[in-house]
Amino acid sequence: MENKLWITPILYGLIAVVGTLLASSFMLSLLLHFTALSETAIHWFLLPITLITLFAGGFIAGLKSGTKVGM
Repeated sequence: MENKLWITPILYGLIAVVGTLLASSFMLSLLLHFTALSETAIHWFLLPITLITLFAGGFIAGLKSGTKVGM
């Protein structure tokens, strides 16, 4: 039963990360297709989007776990 307690928050975080990355990839591909932007111009947007997405997924997983682990 204890395994199930930490798997659920991880799945919420993982689903949030994958969903956000898919949505942002779709939006960036639409920008590339319908505008005159090049891949080199979009390159600088990818790192911040990825970092924010990973942070948000970890934050969601932490909120869903409801436990505090101290040092």
